[in-house]
Amino acid sequence: MSYATLRANPAYLAAIPLAVTLLLTSCDPGSTVTNNFIAEEQFSITVDVVDQTKLSLEATNGTIRVTGVVDGTTVTVQGTKLVWGNTQADADAGLDFLDVVVDEGPDEFVVSTNQPTTGSRIYAVEYEIRLPDNLQVATVSGNGDIIVEFVRDNVNVAAVNANINLDQIEGGVGIELVNGNLDAKVTLPLNGTVDAIVGNGNITLEIPITTSAQVTFEIVCCSYAFDNIELEGLETSPPGVFPPTVTGTLGAGQGTISLGVGNGVITLVGIP
Repeated sequence: MSYATLRANPAYLAAIPLAVTLLLTSCDPGSTVTNNFIAEEQFSITVDVVDQTKLSLEATNGTIRVTGVVDGTTVTVQGTKLVWGNTQADADAGLDFLDVVVDEGPDEFVVSTNQPTTGSRIYAVEYEIRLPDNLQVATVSGNGDIIVEFVRDNVNVAAVNANINLDQIEGGVGIELVNGNLDAKVTLPLNGTVDAIVGNGNITLEIPITTSAQVTFEIVCCSYAFDNIELEGLETSPPGVFPPTVTGTLGAGQGTISLGVGNGVITLVGIP
C-alpha cells in the first residue's frame, strides 16, 4: 500500500477494504458463523532502549495509541487481545493463536501482531504504547483508529480503515490512508516534510503560522480551505490537469507540505 499506488490507482482504494475484511473474517458467503462471543486478555511487555532510534508496529485490526514520554528510557507495549468466536469456548480457544511479539534490533524495535489468516474467528489487538519521545514511529494497520502523540521525530502511518489523529508531533510526517479522516498538529522542522494522501476522507493539518514550506494540495474531489494562514503565490492548475493541484509558499519555503485527497476536503490551519 504505497503512496504511489494510492495516488496512481484510484480503483485500488475501493478494493483494499474488502480484501482486508475478508482476510480478518475468513467467512464463506452464507456461513452460519455469527461470532457473537468475545474473549479478551490483557498483555504488557517492557523493554529497555539502548541504541534503538525507531519503533515499527505491524498491526492488523484494533485501535492504536502511541505516546511519547519525555526522557523515557523504556518502551512499554500493552493493551488487550480480543477474539470473537461462534461460541464462548471457541473465542477462548482463539486467544492461544493471537500473539504480540516485540523484536529488539540494534537500531529498531519491531512490534507485530501474529494471528491466523484462515478460519471463522475475528481477531483484534488494542495497543497502548509508551516510548521515549525522541524515537521515530512507523505503524501499518488494517482497521482501527490510530493516535500518535507527543513524538519529537518522524511519524509514518499507513492504514486502510481508520481515523488518524497526530497531536504535538515535532518531526516529518508521512500518511497513507484509504478510508477515514486525518487530523494532525505538526511542528515541521526546517527542511522537513509532511506528505499525506487520503483516498476517502478529510485532512485537517494544524501548523505554526511561522512554518516555512512549499505547499501542494492535490484534490480530485472536493475542496480546500485555509484558516488563520495565508499562502504566497497561490496558483491553481489549469483545467484538464489531473490531479488538480493548488500550490503556494509559506515563509521562505524551506520545507515541503504535500496533501492529497481523492474524495474529501483539505483544511490548513495556522496556530500561534
